[in-house]
Amino acid sequence: MALRPNQRCSPSPTTAPATTCKSVSATPWFSRLPWSPRSCSLRSLRGSDRTRTRDALARSPSLGNSTEGRPRHCGTAPYDGTVRVLIVPERFTDLLTAGQAAQAIADGWSRGAPHDEIEMLALGDGGPGLLDVLAAGLATSAGATDTELLTVPDPWGRPTPVELLLADHRGQRTAYLEAAQVCGPQTRHARDSAGAASSFGVGAALVAALDAGAERIVVGLEGATAPDAGFGLLAALGAGPVECLGRGALGLGDLTGDELSGLESAVDRLAQARLIGLGELRQALLGLGGVAAGLTAALGAEPSEAQAIEGALGHGVDVLRRLRPEPVDLISGTPRRLDRLPGVGAGAGLGLAFAVLGADLADGAEAVAVELGLDQALSRTDLLVTGTGVLGWDSLRGSPVTVAAAAAQRHGIPVVVLAGQLGAGRRETMAAGINGTYAACSSLAEWPVFAAAPAGSLATRAAAVARTWSPGSRTDGPS
Repeated sequence: MALRPNQRCSPSPTTAPATTCKSVSATPWFSRLPWSPRSCSLRSLRGSDRTRTRDALARSPSLGNSTEGRPRHCGTAPYDGTVRVLIVPERFTDLLTAGQAAQAIADGWSRGAPHDEIEMLALGDGGPGLLDVLAAGLATSAGATDTELLTVPDPWGRPTPVELLLADHRGQRTAYLEAAQVCGPQTRHARDSAGAASSFGVGAALVAALDAGAERIVVGLEGATAPDAGFGLLAALGAGPVECLGRGALGLGDLTGDELSGLESAVDRLAQARLIGLGELRQALLGLGGVAAGLTAALGAEPSEAQAIEGALGHGVDVLRRLRPEPVDLISGTPRRLDRLPGVGAGAGLGLAFAVLGADLADGAEAVAVELGLDQALSRTDLLVTGTGVLGWDSLRGSPVTVAAAAAQRHGIPVVVLAGQLGAGRRETMAAGINGTYAACSSLAEWPVFAAAPAGSLATRAAAVARTWSPGSRTDGPS
């Protein structure tokens, strides 16, 4: 007997040679769930669809417990409704640190889905709060960490405290620094000139890390606001007299090159340790989108001063290009200009000095995720929940949120974002690998209420989202 497509045959309980045919749906049952146990791709569901989905997940005999590295809903044992949730937010602007945001989301999620297993891992991007994120994450993965308190000059020569985090990470003595602690906007006084801001203190912190026996030095560059292209940092390492190199960006305009007579010895001094700078690789050093155009406004510079800083930076770059050999492009055979390498504009131009010293410049969000072992944590996860203050265009351009979403995609794990406010559409967030977005503020008018008690508001929203995404929940969540 010929069978029609999508039919299967089972023997008749009688001895007759006849067969009994049963139609089978061409679409497997799991394609109607919000995430697929095979592909883990998400479909947007609303209202009663979520309730039916939860019930299907709870009833299904083919959703079972998992082995390490495989979602538990891919097995064959009865599914108990427990979801392993990995919570990995970044800081919520200036309202919550990444650690505080993770705790608030975890508190809310445990209320909405108390049966779920929760793991927290706060993320960062190489900017303010980096050391807090690393100290918490490395204490779990790398064991004990030590923090030393240093005193170094701020951009205008005043003493300022700086933390140096030390850890034995992956067999290497590693020192972690945050450039924003040395030369961030909080160090500026009302009458301080942007053109006189020096990065000398960052170099002094690097020297302290070398003296502490570091074999590897990781520096978060984002948040630094001393636009001198790292010439002050080079002075602290012995590249030249601080009177010439440590006067800020406006002091670079009269350099001749003789002032950098110790540059080679400074490079050799850093060669004893691997230096890594974390920042925004797309930030330009010069031009309309460069350091002078983007950061001097934050330091209160007048347009005329910003223009002068741009000219002085250009002259300083020309001097360095004459002194240091530039890498050659293997395709075109032409030199790759030092001021156009990826990352040289990071940290108000600190990336340029790092490039001269032979450092590795890496995307801050991606490097922090690797440092903290995000991929390893995802291997024991069913659902990733991340968060940010405002999920807008900036957050979709290489932030910890998109880095976490991309990593989850590689593991076939759905991604949910909890934000204070949403500024990007569904199409954009789906293109970034985000399956569901939820805001604590439904409109801009509600932001002051959220800002007054961000942890409580975030926890409340997380509890509602947990009831939507956790199959073991018995009440419907937000639409």
